[in-house]
Amino acid sequence: MKRPAPSASTAETTRYFLENTIASLRRSHRVSAEWTGSVGGIRVKQYHYGQSLFAQMTQAFGHAAPVDPTLPELTVHIATTEETGFNPGSPIWRADDFGAMGTVDSLSDSGMRATLDLPRSTLQILDLETRTGLILMRKAADLPEWERSFPLRTMFHWLSMNGASTLVHSGAIGVGGIGALLLGPSGSGKSTTSTACLCAGMMFAGDDFVRVSLGATPTIHGLYMAAKLDAQSTSWLPAFKGRAAGRFNERIGKNVFLGDAMPDVALAHQLTLGALFVLDRSNTAETRIEPTSAGVAFRSMAANTVALLPGDRPKVLARLSQLATAAPAYKLCLGTDLDCVVATIKHSLQGERS
Repeated sequence: MKRPAPSASTAETTRYFLENTIASLRRSHRVSAEWTGSVGGIRVKQYHYGQSLFAQMTQAFGHAAPVDPTLPELTVHIATTEETGFNPGSPIWRADDFGAMGTVDSLSDSGMRATLDLPRSTLQILDLETRTGLILMRKAADLPEWERSFPLRTMFHWLSMNGASTLVHSGAIGVGGIGALLLGPSGSGKSTTSTACLCAGMMFAGDDFVRVSLGATPTIHGLYMAAKLDAQSTSWLPAFKGRAAGRFNERIGKNVFLGDAMPDVALAHQLTLGALFVLDRSNTAETRIEPTSAGVAFRSMAANTVALLPGDRPKVLARLSQLATAAPAYKLCLGTDLDCVVATIKHSLQGERS
């Protein structure tokens, strides 16, 4: 593939590569599958060149709302070199262009974003101006199992940083349109707590990643209809127990439920942020809530969020700091009685509504 002269900037070279790769895929390979839906307030269009990644990239979007043409649009072209035989050529970046997580840091002040995951031979590029992206990998088997529960997470992150929102590593539930973020590291109980609330009839906007738009009225946007539960939590929740479509992920030691494998409940597409709950396990049956500081809430959401999202770290931290002061923060001391957990959360959120 012909490339611009060496004097071209990294951003110009990356844009050229993106446009020409997509053009080459379109000329040489038929689009074999398409998917369109509104996810987290973002109008998404996927073009697949081959079928091997279609299910993995769409199962967690089973809840997607009908497309509203007035919403922002993200168009992503997805292919594997194994299926298409397409050869993208040698890398277009130098070794000193890269930062953590394979991010092309030299693009950080431009309208382009890119990551290159060499161990998995996976390339992701997004043009923020045209909202056109590319995901190109060697083979579908290189897609990590856990990525099935939050497809396009990197693309959503880049779009959020270009706008006035942020992705957050958090569960999210609600009552009457008022929502709460459930904060804490992996293993703190976010999935068990959020799915217990779901099974009790509360609104559910996610168990792992959500998008929050900032401003005068911060709003939680549900992205993924997915849940990850260990064997004990699965046995506690009759709506999940025995569901054949759930897949056991050995790396995380949890059952993963996506799309149709979830109970018959609608994802809450939008919730007005009313509270931040920092999860803390207790050794009693009773669950209790006590006030905590914005600093504690910030630390609970910052470490995992930053670790799981590529690039723009100072901006992510600044937005999480803003989010930590956008609603009252509480320490949620989780007891062993799930009914009590749900009742305590519901009572607290109903108080936020009044």
